[in-house]
Amino acid sequence: MMKRKIAIINDIHANYLLLNKILDYAKKEKVTDYIIGGDSITDGVWVNEVLDKLRELNPIMVNGNREESIINYDGYSWENNPRFALMLYTYKHISPINLEFIKNNPTTKISTIAGKKICISHGSPYKVRELVYANSYQLFDKLIEDFACDVYLFAHSHIPFDTKYKNRYFINAGALFPCNNKDVVAFGILDIDNDNVDYTPIELQYDFEEVKEFYKNSLTYQVSPEWCNIIINEFNRYKDYYNYFANYLNKYYKNCNNSNWKEAFNKFIEENNLDIY
Repeated sequence: MMKRKIAIINDIHANYLLLNKILDYAKKEKVTDYIIGGDSITDGVWVNEVLDKLRELNPIMVNGNREESIINYDGYSWENNPRFALMLYTYKHISPINLEFIKNNPTTKISTIAGKKICISHGSPYKVRELVYANSYQLFDKLIEDFACDVYLFAHSHIPFDTKYKNRYFINAGALFPCNNKDVVAFGILDIDNDNVDYTPIELQYDFEEVKEFYKNSLTYQVSPEWCNIIINEFNRYKDYYNYFANYLNKYYKNCNNSNWKEAFNKFIEENNLDIY
């Protein structure tokens, strides 16, 4: 049986710069297959560049909550709400072929590669936003009972792990956001050789100045300088400011609009002693 070397890439979040660096690495490693774990779009303007590149790979791919939000958007609720400016940009600019591409992807998929059964989901097969961790043993037992796979792949949390449990692999390969509290993005390579399955987690160091300029000099900054600043701060300090800010908005500015958006952003920046780029 042919050996397979499978790159697992999660949570790209439209970062075309770092996606290309990961794909260059994968090419050098002679990767044979690609698995994409969802949330590939929406946090930058490069929706079509990213999806065009992914389609070229002919990957096994599932949707995350971001793709599902674009597919199921009601057509009006993001209008005039700066919190969703990048989501709205993605919805309005995704090409017809790429919209059809994500519409054809499920949020969970079972695939067999080189005789090994692999369960791929963004959150879990039960909830697309479920957070799965290295010690989610109760969930692992349910997955084994319900799906009987050899490998289970997760995404969404941006927290890499690989757990060997009951002779199965449970893996989150990471994200194209800072992982493990340092200046790296994370993905992984799964090797299948006959009955042997091995997983190699990979950290790819990024150049902060390059990432900063990539965002700051792009249309992303024009569409939403606030979210762009949050993202740049995350790459600078390795903390999950994106979700911190989202939770801050949910708590203090649930009805966010054009009149209070900048106030919310400026208060969050000040309270967290963040930089404005």
